[in-house]
Amino acid sequence: MTNKKNPAPELDRSPGPRTFGQFLLWTRTIQGLSQKEMAKLLGRTATTVCGMEKGRHLVSPRLAIKIARKCGVSEAVAVQTALMDKLRQDGVSMSVTVHPEKGQPTRAGRMAQSTLSRPSAKPPLKAPTATTQKKETSRRLAAAHARRSKGATGGALT
Repeated sequence: MTNKKNPAPELDRSPGPRTFGQFLLWTRTIQGLSQKEMAKLLGRTATTVCGMEKGRHLVSPRLAIKIARKCGVSEAVAVQTALMDKLRQDGVSMSVTVHPEKGQPTRAGRMAQSTLSRPSAKPPLKAPTATTQKKETSRRLAAAHARRSKGATGGALT
């Protein structure tokens, strides 16, 4: 089953950086799958696949490899586009080139070696994981709640 609109030719002509969402859309279209079918293949919901394609859901390198393997497409391109999305989201002006480690096949549990190009020699920052992002969100919510509670009592404890 396919969608009526074929985005593959538009992807080839589109200016600007490639995203994981474009990569996923192209992969899904080439395989003739609907979002629902792709979601079933990946063990996700159609809403999540749509969010990935639209760039609302960022994909970790590990998930990018898993998706690439299940779809039979390039793991290196999947990881590269996923990393570029994260860099763009964080406002980091860098480019990433990804290739498997020499002599080693790329494994989902092993991060592909990446080469970063940047004017300064600063090491790249470690990308936050879903767990650290959840902890940070919880911490911020607790702090906001504490500020509101303190403001309601005028700062004095009763």
